[in-house]
Amino acid sequence: MSNSLKILAFSDVHGRKDAIEKFVNDVKRRKVDFDIIVIAGDLGNPQKPKVFLEILKKISELKKPIYFVRGNWDVNFLWEQLDYVYDLDIVGPVPIKEYIVVGHGRNAKPYPIQEGKVILITHYPPYGILDKGRKLEAPQNTLHSGLVEVNYLIDFYNPIIHIFGHSHSFGGVEFFFNGVMYVNVARLDRVTKSGSHIGNYCIINIEGGKARINWFYLNGIWKNCSNCRRRVHLPANWRICRRCSRKRDLKKEKIPEFYRLIKVKVQKINADKNIEDLALLTMRIPIQTIKDSTVL
Repeated sequence: MSNSLKILAFSDVHGRKDAIEKFVNDVKRRKVDFDIIVIAGDLGNPQKPKVFLEILKKISELKKPIYFVRGNWDVNFLWEQLDYVYDLDIVGPVPIKEYIVVGHGRNAKPYPIQEGKVILITHYPPYGILDKGRKLEAPQNTLHSGLVEVNYLIDFYNPIIHIFGHSHSFGGVEFFFNGVMYVNVARLDRVTKSGSHIGNYCIINIEGGKARINWFYLNGIWKNCSNCRRRVHLPANWRICRRCSRKRDLKKEKIPEFYRLIKVKVQKINADKNIEDLALLTMRIPIQTIKDSTVL
């Protein structure tokens, strides 16, 4: 049996059943080959409780196992257990071939797992990596919508690949950094001003611990990127690929190691003004990030 694993991945549908209809039809038409489906959150719409389940049932027409994490839009929805549909926060880590699929939607506490090649699924990006967005998208009211909690998960699992969404500005971009392939699969519900669907999804082919990503766009066509000249799949009116359009934001910079460890001393001052040492702690801080003056 081959140890390769092909993942059909997407995120950020926001309850748009029309986008899912287009997506399912597109996958069927292309006769895309894949083993499992991964959804990195924001499938539903809190104002439409029924739509979450309706969308999952539509995706089930592709007849492959579905693994998902919930995003910030995935609240107030009706639920029933469907065959071969798995909420990774509920089922926990899932071994598939030589890989371990681990998902964190609502729960940021890492799972104790055996050593293996981890595929990490979250909705939010790690802070500072493919996470730029509008301030209203970010809990810390900055131009970064990622969560530091996700950086800790990456530090804990050391995954071979991290699949996420949420940051629409960096959707459709993959980036290899510090041994991890980061893949921002946002967003499937992208629509032009004229109403044409141009949402993106991808096929991630993992073999021998290495990942190759092929991007597809609804209503897209094959063309050469006018910048890098690669043959890519893009919306008809786009001239350059997403990676080239974000080239300035994908520079790497080594961060000094002293940022990684923080020492904390806890002391107590007694009534006689003597100082008593209570604890001396060393905290390890995950510092994976790309070059960006607004991160540090």
